[in-house]
Amino acid sequence: MPAITWKHADQPDDVLNDAANFKANMDSQSEAARTYINDTLLTELARVTDGSSGADNIGMTPNASTGTSNTAQTIVDKLAVMTTQGDITYQGVAAPARLAKGTAYQHLGMNTGATAPEWQASLQSLITAAGDTIYGSGANTPAKLAKGTAGQIYTMNSGATAPEWSGSWAAWTPTLTWTTATPTVSSTISRHVSIGKTCFFDIQISCSDGKGATNLTISLPVAPKNTGSTNMFIALIQINGVNSAPICAGDTSTDYVIFLPFPTLTNAQGAVIIVSGQYELA
Repeated sequence: MPAITWKHADQPDDVLNDAANFKANMDSQSEAARTYINDTLLTELARVTDGSSGADNIGMTPNASTGTSNTAQTIVDKLAVMTTQGDITYQGVAAPARLAKGTAYQHLGMNTGATAPEWQASLQSLITAAGDTIYGSGANTPAKLAKGTAGQIYTMNSGATAPEWSGSWAAWTPTLTWTTATPTVSSTISRHVSIGKTCFFDIQISCSDGKGATNLTISLPVAPKNTGSTNMFIALIQINGVNSAPICAGDTSTDYVIFLPFPTLTNAQGAVIIVSGQYELA
């Protein structure tokens, strides 16, 4: 960029014969300064040519962030790391760095090493549906439990590490073991539900031919806390359409099964066996 070379100190000390002449001389230098500023200085500063822009002619003091950069243009270039609307700039190891924009409802936080910012899940970003709940999955770590279904109960999982929804009835396939003969079983309907530390269940077994069967053990859907006579259940046996008196059944040994004693089912006898109860879970 050219400079103004005219200096007042270099001019003669006389007033150039008269005041009018002196004024004209001074006016000419003011006009030269105005012309230089408008036509030269401002034009140079407005230049946008790569490598020779106005900012290339403005000096700057280098620092830790800019390194050896010593013009406004080089510093601007270092700061121009953002590429997308929503990006942010932060101080990197030795120069400005870009953090790309996050997603909806994320918030800005510090990474685990406390060295740079990062986008983190906010409580709003975790919730995706009405009824979702937030819990802590670890230190300083929120997590979402998706909403349950109608009638479920909010409880702690078996490992006591996180909440869960429980209370939905589900089917299971029990193992049926007869003491003597095995009757013809036409259908088995068995359902259970665990709520907290309690399991509720009911079973209905329909036999079309007794075949001389006696006594029955039925596997439980979930292992109980205790075994033996601690857990007692109520059973009803209907033989050829006639109900028997309710029978008290219990689980036995460590096999986690229901032991159900009843009279021999003779050949061609039909029977319906209903057992229901509840017990404490391990």
